[in-house]
Amino acid sequence: MPKTAEHVYSFQRFFYSFLVDYTSYGDKKADAVTVWIGSGTGGRDQANVIDSMIQDHFGEDGRIDVNLKLVPPGALLNATLAGQGPDVALSVPQSDPVNYAARGAVADLTQFQGFQDVESRFTPSAMEPMRFNGKVYGLPETQNFYMMFYREDLLEQLGVEVPQTWDDVIGLIPTLAKRNLQFGLPLPYAQAAIGAGFPAYTMFLFQNGGELYTPGGKQPLLDTDAAIDAFDMWTRFYTDYGLLTAYDVLTRFRTGETPILIENYGFYNQLSVAAPELEGRWKFGLVPGMKQADGSVNRTVTSNVTACILMEAAENKENAWTFLEWWTSSDCQKVYAREIESILGTAGRYQPANKEALYHIPWKSADLDLLMEQLSYTKGMQEVPGSYMTSRYVDFAFKQMVVSRKPGANSAQIIMDANKLIADELKAKRAEFGLDD
Repeated sequence: MPKTAEHVYSFQRFFYSFLVDYTSYGDKKADAVTVWIGSGTGGRDQANVIDSMIQDHFGEDGRIDVNLKLVPPGALLNATLAGQGPDVALSVPQSDPVNYAARGAVADLTQFQGFQDVESRFTPSAMEPMRFNGKVYGLPETQNFYMMFYREDLLEQLGVEVPQTWDDVIGLIPTLAKRNLQFGLPLPYAQAAIGAGFPAYTMFLFQNGGELYTPGGKQPLLDTDAAIDAFDMWTRFYTDYGLLTAYDVLTRFRTGETPILIENYGFYNQLSVAAPELEGRWKFGLVPGMKQADGSVNRTVTSNVTACILMEAAENKENAWTFLEWWTSSDCQKVYAREIESILGTAGRYQPANKEALYHIPWKSADLDLLMEQLSYTKGMQEVPGSYMTSRYVDFAFKQMVVSRKPGANSAQIIMDANKLIADELKAKRAEFGLDD
């Protein structure tokens, strides 16, 4: 290209960058439902697939138009405060529906016709974070939960069986330690974000029969016997049995240094792509649990979801609800899962919250059976105004007990002190939003 023509072309690209919105998909229409999706990992690929599905499968009869827009993470809050937000937001964190609802920014979905049928698409655990004060403020899109991964080849060499209870795990740890190997719990510290250990704590809490909050979420319950025992059990794995608080999960599993560990089931996708040399040498299964009086094993784990929400400021809520009905349907989620995996490969395998759609993901039959069984043990994490402090102070309590390791540190006193601080924050938030009036 001649130099003058190259300059003209560059100027044209610069000029049109002010006129063309590369974050919007499809033709903009003033009366359309505006849908936002965050531009996180795979965001543009997701947006392309969703836009194609909208064009091919939604509103083809001309009833409803959709303006799909890819936005930066965190843009929703600022836009909502400025009165410039969307009608529908996709793939938001599970804490957002209740937090936005407390501020009057999200619509209650129980008011719409057909809600009960839509709700039945999901497990109770997936719906739990969406509920507050008898109302529902979002629908789950994805649902992730813990599974136990293990190197079958190495466990066979050691002559040990896959642990079924935490007592089995405690018995296994010395056998591993003799060969400089370790059992891996979900990472609670170091490179993980603040509060990253909280789901691991709730696993022990729920298996021990405890709860996070009183009914309605007015008070935390981390000062109960069940919560104190769960915190003590969790931290003792590090203080007494020397488990690592930080490690590279993929690397240590590949090398066999951590031949058995607990991770979100999305780790399956990562292993399938990043460790092809281990094919046929590893499996996953149910997490260990606590043996009950009747001989059964309580394997409860918490689940984490992403959600889609309908904003209170939406001008046409009925059309927005119609979009949510369509987007969370099993047919739609099956198509989306197939399309996104065809683009991203196994590493991008979708984790739908829709129960029926999960059956149509290309899992091996035995693996799917295990997933569905562990899914039956999942328990949703209740979200309340101020609940961000719960995970934060549990994280601080863990560091105080395990990382600082002060002489004479008492796990019961540490978690009870955290409970008081959490209670103060929940009380302040309820007063701020007038929930006790």
